[in-house]
Amino acid sequence: MNIQTKCNLIKTAAAACLFAIGSSAYSAEQTGLTSIGQLEFQKHCAACHGMGGKGDGPFIEFMKAAPPDLTTLSKRNDGEYPQEQVFAWIKDAQSIKAHGTTEMPIWGDRYRMEIKSRNVYGPGFEGFSGSVTQRILELVYYIGTIQEK
Repeated sequence: MNIQTKCNLIKTAAAACLFAIGSSAYSAEQTGLTSIGQLEFQKHCAACHGMGGKGDGPFIEFMKAAPPDLTTLSKRNDGEYPQEQVFAWIKDAQSIKAHGTTEMPIWGDRYRMEIKSRNVYGPGFEGFSGSVTQRILELVYYIGTIQEK
């Protein structure tokens, strides 16, 4: 492969990257999404908790107990958003005894399996838990933004 061909390949790859970045930003704007946390919520939480987090999702009729209204977490905690507790609820959903037999997904395991299935970091990579934590933190932050005043 000559130098001119290599230069053309690099230019094409750079243009494709710029197009992809621009397309994803445009797509996020068009859907009205403002954050990764909002996307995570809509994709993985809204079926039970509802698009606005009020506990009125379309799957509610199939659940044994209604999911809580996530917009009132601060109100129920003396006006302060309990972000550490929300993080623990999401990360360790099945270990919280107050939930009884929970129907909420095991987020950490789901994220880990998703990352492994896409082989994001390559075989044998053990450090992917940072990505799992980041996604949960984005979700926790978003839930904080929907709190009633």
